[in-house]
Amino acid sequence: MANRTAQAFPMIPHCTLPRRLAGAIACMASIAHALPAAAQPAVAAGRYHNLGLSSDGRVLWWGTEFGHEKRVPPAYPRQVEGLPPAIAIAAGWEHSSAITRDGSVYEWGYSPYRMRQVYLLQPMLGPCVVGAILSGGHGKDPCGPAERARKARMHVERPMRIPGLPPAVAVAAADSHSAIVTRDGEVYCWGANAFPTKIRGLERIKAIALGQFHGVALRDDGVVLGWGGASGGAIAYQPERSARLCENPGPTPFFIGAIAIAAYADSTYALRADGSVWAWGSSWNGNPALPKDVNPDNKPDAFVARRIATLDGATTLGGGGAPSALTRQGLAVTWFRALFPKPGARQQPSIANIAALSSYSSILALRPDGFVCTMGDNMYGATDPGDKAMEVERFMPVALGDGRGLLNLADAGRAAPPDLCASQDTAAAGPGQSNPPTP
Repeated sequence: MANRTAQAFPMIPHCTLPRRLAGAIACMASIAHALPAAAQPAVAAGRYHNLGLSSDGRVLWWGTEFGHEKRVPPAYPRQVEGLPPAIAIAAGWEHSSAITRDGSVYEWGYSPYRMRQVYLLQPMLGPCVVGAILSGGHGKDPCGPAERARKARMHVERPMRIPGLPPAVAVAAADSHSAIVTRDGEVYCWGANAFPTKIRGLERIKAIALGQFHGVALRDDGVVLGWGGASGGAIAYQPERSARLCENPGPTPFFIGAIAIAAYADSTYALRADGSVWAWGSSWNGNPALPKDVNPDNKPDAFVARRIATLDGATTLGGGGAPSALTRQGLAVTWFRALFPKPGARQQPSIANIAALSSYSSILALRPDGFVCTMGDNMYGATDPGDKAMEVERFMPVALGDGRGLLNLADAGRAAPPDLCASQDTAAAGPGQSNPPTP
């Protein structure tokens, strides 16, 4: 990535695939404008599942197995079959994406590309629609079987290569959209309403993040641009066009001086070189960026930023419902209130000796030695596959296992050190409220 740090494993694209809000997903991708010959270990947090990338290019997944409601999800991370060696990964809501060593892009699960194909061939469910209209929404849905059959056709069992794309260096996955950054710093987007489309006005891009109806991109001069629906932390455009994320031209610059970005369904985050973390969007559903005591009426304001913290040496952001940051000293810090030791505490929990992170409803923290510490929501086994506790009431990092011992994405034979995922408290500057300067 352009703003390189001394981290052993620079952050590879992740999705910050956070708690679902009306089908919302958020995802971030940071890039390097050259394709590496081998993979750097990486993690990607999704809504219902997570991904891990090993140093030999294998992709592992754990959590819910989409398309197989009767199949028991794996108790431990399982390798994705049929995928060439990968260099970057992204976890969406019900689909996953990866970039292979030659820059090709693959998808599996409920692929947005396959969605577009199915909707194009079957835009209407059939005669049952008439019955549904006449029933006025009462009684059994006559289109239920047809809808389930159509959705089944959207599922991709084995990774499918997305055609017509230039070589990619970063990928992001959202609810029903995917996006890539090319070697030349351009952005392509596709989803249920569009085949891969180049987003005009996005050039020299080094990072992207997707929310439910909006996207944000970080240019190489620190300018952040937004496009999509104005609902929930997006930057511009009419609500009626918001669902067509990949067809919304004219990204708008709205923030300067950023070194990293992240997104959630209804909010956006930006990090400056001075360590200040900025957030804007809606506070509905208890958004941690704009809590209800700041915005009691839950009114979204896409243009008003709030400084939520200042961290010493922060280099990377993780989005989602469990927003987090990584510092140059290797501290992974979170603002996810459900994980705070005490309500209203000004100390933020953190894990030391971390090289990369990704967050959504859970937080994945990758150590320099390749071990993975996880914490947060585990409703679908996304944090600890072997123990599907419904809630995690406090900041409690867990070392991820692989069925034989502890998972290591760099060296499977490495012995685990003591206090592998020990937590600590980190003091952070109190949040402030301000309007960001505009370009």
